[in-house]
Amino acid sequence: MNYDKLEFVETVEELAAMHNLEVPYEAGNGPSQIERHQRQNLYQLLDGLNAFYQQSLMQPAADPARQYLAKRGLSSEVITRFAIGYAPPGWDNVFKTVWRQSGKPPVAY
Repeated sequence: MNYDKLEFVETVEELAAMHNLEVPYEAGNGPSQIERHQRQNLYQLLDGLNAFYQQSLMQPAADPARQYLAKRGLSSEVITRFAIGYAPPGWDNVFKTVWRQSGKPPVAY
């Protein structure tokens, strides 16, 4: 809880989501269905961004970044475990990639 700076209820929701469980709420307590849906969408967005940056690290253009990580002593296991990625030059790489893959522009929540 302290590590992620989450309140108790948010921590329970996170753990439930990790295990595909639903947290029961009393009437009037907890986030609304819309808030839960928005949060879920944001987590999906973050997962997609994480995958994009990790995949970018494996591209030929990221060779200097991989060399730097190796020079710093980071093994491939550490890079994978801590989800280290690479942000290629350019401000719209994620936007273009999502658009190309989905056929429609990405929507921010």
